[in-house]
Amino acid sequence: MNISQTNVNGSFKFKLTNAIPKGTEVTIAYPTGVTQSIAGTDISDYVWSTVCYSAVIVSGNGIKLTTAEDVASGAFIELFIDEGFDTPSTTTQSTNGFDVTASWNTLAVIDDLTQTEESKFTATAAFSGTISSPTIAVDTLTVGESASYTFSFVSSDGYTVGDMFMITFPREYDLFVGMASEWFSNEANVYYMDCTSTALGACWCTVDKRVVTVSGSVDVAATGTIDITIMGVHNPSTAISR
Repeated sequence: MNISQTNVNGSFKFKLTNAIPKGTEVTIAYPTGVTQSIAGTDISDYVWSTVCYSAVIVSGNGIKLTTAEDVASGAFIELFIDEGFDTPSTTTQSTNGFDVTASWNTLAVIDDLTQTEESKFTATAAFSGTISSPTIAVDTLTVGESASYTFSFVSSDGYTVGDMFMITFPREYDLFVGMASEWFSNEANVYYMDCTSTALGACWCTVDKRVVTVSGSVDVAATGTIDITIMGVHNPSTAISR
């Protein structure tokens, strides 16, 4: 994450050292400088988890998740929070880390207050490049239909093979954006979408949680227009305007 970003996506993953029962309240406190960006208290619509939950709410500068199932010792819990964070304005490492605690019927079952370097947060410097002359063309705007989306823009840094462009779709789109699938047996949980580009040559598009990552096979000069067409995008089920 870069400095001074708002409504940033993020994920947590941690391993349980002991089992926790259904109804356990798991609290994740954010480090100094990282702030909650979702308005309101109930944020369950913004959170996806590898364990079933009955509620997710804002708790201080952090979140509290209530499990809806027993979770075994040694299991990993992974959470993804959509547009959930604002990042600090400096690249200074936080003095404290992301802290995970849990309780069941007020009885503490996890108390992870040990500060480690791995749990602390450091924002990275902002990229210097800019995008100009952006356009989006959609071949069908019918609600719920599949469509091809063509993005066109000029990058101040151009494109060098090995770089990647990341296109984030709004929350109204599903997590896989459209017709995504695993293409290679040795890449489990890597989902590809069909895409083309005149400027980038042969290109590849992967998608994860509404973020499509695009890589190409041809360099493009800083003055060149870059086009990317992503096929099989599922239009939202309700009409939106952004």
